[in-house]
Amino acid sequence: MLLACANVANLLLVRSVGRRREMAIRLSMGASRWRVMRQLLVENLLIALAGGAVALTLTVWTAGTMSAFLPPPLCPYAQRPRRLFRVFCHSAGFSFYGGCCRRAPALRASQLSPVSVLKDEALSTSGGLSKSRLTSSLVIAQIALSLLLLTCAGLFVRSLQNAQNSTLGFDPNHVLLTTYDLDPVGYTGTTGSEFDRQLLARVKALPGVQSATLADFAPLNFTIHSDFVQPEGYVPRPHESMEVDRGQVGPGYLETLRTPLIAGRDFTAQDNAPAFRRRS
Repeated sequence: MLLACANVANLLLVRSVGRRREMAIRLSMGASRWRVMRQLLVENLLIALAGGAVALTLTVWTAGTMSAFLPPPLCPYAQRPRRLFRVFCHSAGFSFYGGCCRRAPALRASQLSPVSVLKDEALSTSGGLSKSRLTSSLVIAQIALSLLLLTCAGLFVRSLQNAQNSTLGFDPNHVLLTTYDLDPVGYTGTTGSEFDRQLLARVKALPGVQSATLADFAPLNFTIHSDFVQPEGYVPRPHESMEVDRGQVGPGYLETLRTPLIAGRDFTAQDNAPAFRRRS
């Protein structure tokens, strides 16, 4: 955003050089500096709003294509109007901010001396080195920001390549993931466990299903559950947290995700809460 504003401001500064004679004539005929500055600000704001309108049109037009790269939301129809409203507000805000950032050319044009400008135009001379300092500063800022963006882009591409070549610990191919919640419909712990058992049995009986399991989380998901543990005979140190991350999984979890076993065995139906309490 800063790079785009600096680029447009630099182009408007160059454009204002060609309008120096016009602004000098306006000022010499009695136009106030505020009026000249207001005219240029309105022109810049219209350009910014036009650019924002084009950007918003392209965003809405390509929303369907870009959304294909994202996982489907739980309530797409409820979230779509809200997202479009947010996009509209952000586009309008950035456009207005970009128009306000272009006040430098308007301020410079309103501070012209009519006599000096007309003399310079008559002698066909440039505005001098002092008048190009702002343009040079903007060019330096553009180069610095461009190098920063190129560096960040290079690091992002390298990180993306490393992520694509990394080992996830499971095979995501040919895996179907779905979620459901039994609490809103009145299931208790006992009835919910029976529902899960029957559902898992029916899913495994479907044609083409090689393996199925249940879990209260998914790999690479942002949902994290935790519990507090208190080992027998252990006294926590001051300010030591006994909170640990945990996940509840069903039988055949490692087999379903095709996670290779180095040692041990997969989870079975006998690894339930009573068996855990007996082993503890």
